[in-house]
Amino acid sequence: MRGAMYGTSYFENLLNDSDICIVTEHWLNRTNITFLYELANDFQVFSCFSSCSVNSNRGSGGVAILVRKKLVFKTHNLFVDNDRFCAVKLSKHGYESLCIIGTLLPSTNYSAEEYIQYFQTVCSIYDRMSVDCVTVIGGDFNTDITVTSLSSKSKNVIDFITKNNLSPVPLMSGRKGPDFTFRSKDMTRKTMIDYIFIPEFFCNGFRSLSCFDFRYEVAM
Repeated sequence: MRGAMYGTSYFENLLNDSDICIVTEHWLNRTNITFLYELANDFQVFSCFSSCSVNSNRGSGGVAILVRKKLVFKTHNLFVDNDRFCAVKLSKHGYESLCIIGTLLPSTNYSAEEYIQYFQTVCSIYDRMSVDCVTVIGGDFNTDITVTSLSSKSKNVIDFITKNNLSPVPLMSGRKGPDFTFRSKDMTRKTMIDYIFIPEFFCNGFRSLSCFDFRYEVAM
């Protein structure tokens, strides 16, 4: 969403149909986090904020994971030592523990090497948590893994999900909605840069999968 207030009604409607939500937004910073708490007062909110001021409207901002309170999960904030990632462990008696990792990876104003260094942090969190938890990764990856000519960033992401038997939800068979999650203001560029990666054994448990359209960007 291009601005918190602009997308308020859209975000409220999306939350009404959500139990767990990963938010990655350019406007999500320490100043605006109170807006998110007020909007999502039925949710526990876990968040982190980018400390980088370099071209702050591209690939920086904040990440939040929202967990609906009535689910009565025991929550544990993993306090990742990185301002681009947020991770929460959810536990409930009689159920397998779940770990949610939210990401906001750098855009093209960072080198591929810097991007890959950040992505390795995601890989490390996943490797550690997936031993004992069903682990899901979601957010803005700022790279398109659907194109024919893959960048080194996309290749690293694909190698990781292949190695760990993870499925990208936006690319799964039967998914409804647009084939992109970012659309430029002038409508000339449409790319798939936002993903939710889930363990393959989860895939048969979905009744429906949808991407929801929005004016400039698409939220899943």
